[in-house]
Formats: sequence, structure tokens, C-alpha cells
Amino acid sequence: MAVRVRTGDPTPLTVDAGEQIGVGLYVFAGECLEGEPRPSREGTLEWLSAPELAARPLVEDVAVLLRRILQMRADDPPFAARSFYVEGNLRLEFA
Repeated sequence: MAVRVRTGDPTPLTVDAGEQIGVGLYVFAGECLEGEPRPSREGTLEWLSAPELAARPLVEDVAVLLRRILQMRADDPPFAARSFYVEGNLRLEFA
């Protein structure tokens, strides 16, 4: 298993956990009505607009998930998804 993290630059996190181990990714969308995000021990939170996200290198399933998230209304329930590849083609299952 290999994990490479670069902080302070826009290069995405690279995780290669192999075929038998999964990777958990949690994406949140929100509104900041006042103030600015502050850094913590875990890193620096950064709010990005949809166009800013589109300009970043994203793995294939994150782009699909973000489209779904950006179409959600505030009162929609959360969803879970599982992504995997079958014969080199991305598959997503939503719960």
C-alpha cells in the first residue's frame, strides 16, 4: 500500500491501496455565511467553487460524485456510493 501526500500544492492526494483494500472519501458541501475557514492540526480547509474544482485534476469517480452533490438541495438526504472498475470501466453504485 502506498500513500503520497503533498501539502501546500494543488497536486491531488495519491492513494494506491491495492485491489483488496478500499479508500474512504467524504465530500461535504456547505455555505459559509460569515468568517473564513481556519487551519487546524489536520490541515487547511479550502472552499472551492464548482469552476475552481473543474480546473483541478480529479480522479474519475470524484468528478461524477461532485456533479451529483452540486445538484442536491439543502433538504435532500445524504447518499453513499461505491466506485470500482470492471474490465477497466468505472462503475458507481449509489445507496
